[in-house]
Amino acid sequence: TIENHLDAPTRIEVSRVEFVTGHDCKDFPDEVRSTPAAKGIALGDAAPQLAIELAAGAEVDAEVQIVPVEATYSHCDRYALRVYFLVDGTPRISVAETQVEREADLRGM
Repeated sequence: TIENHLDAPTRIEVSRVEFVTGHDCKDFPDEVRSTPAAKGIALGDAAPQLAIELAAGAEVDAEVQIVPVEATYSHCDRYALRVYFLVDGTPRISVAETQVEREADLRGM
């Protein structure tokens, strides 16, 4: 959710995305593994845009969409996305840890 508590519209732009990893069960991942391209910020069902304008007082559900990245999981691997934004020109960072799950059926291997 993104909230604009100001009395004026706010421009939010994705400026960079980092896919970070770590191999410690206790520490938050911090090693930059790649810098995937951002598709943009998607508001609801709308197509993602690299920059959006949020109306004064607005609160919206949003997600940053990126091109797919490869990840494999072994014991204690941790992953996160670090997203750099410009909010009315001011740099801001948001970090979200992600979960990697195996899709391949190991029984047939």
